[in-house]
Amino acid sequence: MTDASDTRAPVRESAGGTAGATDAARWPPGPRAVPPGERGATRIADRVITKMAEQAAREALRDLAGGTPPAGESHAGAEQGAPTPPIAQAARRPGPRAEVSVRRQPDAGGSGGLARVRVEVELDYPCDLAGHCGAIRRRVTERLSDLAGMEVPGVALVVARLHSAHRRTGRVG
Repeated sequence: MTDASDTRAPVRESAGGTAGATDAARWPPGPRAVPPGERGATRIADRVITKMAEQAAREALRDLAGGTPPAGESHAGAEQGAPTPPIAQAARRPGPRAEVSVRRQPDAGGSGGLARVRVEVELDYPCDLAGHCGAIRRRVTERLSDLAGMEVPGVALVVARLHSAHRRTGRVG
């Protein structure tokens, strides 16, 4: 004959206390502190870094052009049949294209990443080509550092096309 006091159900922790249970018998298991180095990592895909670089180049080009009007709005004083202002023409061009190769992902603190970046743009001419290229490089480097923790030792910038002011205004020669 067995006594009912000999068969015991596992002790479960109540919401208010341990009810005599040891850590090994806690049910359900609670959260455990995991050291930061053992928690895993967040990997930022190369495509995401590419989009960030393209957006940074677009921002730099917009700043260099003096800004563009919101979508659907025309420039003040623009009449139908009048030459299109250079800023509006630039808005219709294909945007900057970037290629990124992430060499090292950022650490858990969000820094220490390393990426190589190549950006292809189209610029109006005449302009200060060196100044424009420097501004685009700076913006891409700063934004990738701020947003993704990526160090960019240099941005390879390719000017794919120059758009002549003479062709924009219809003048020849």
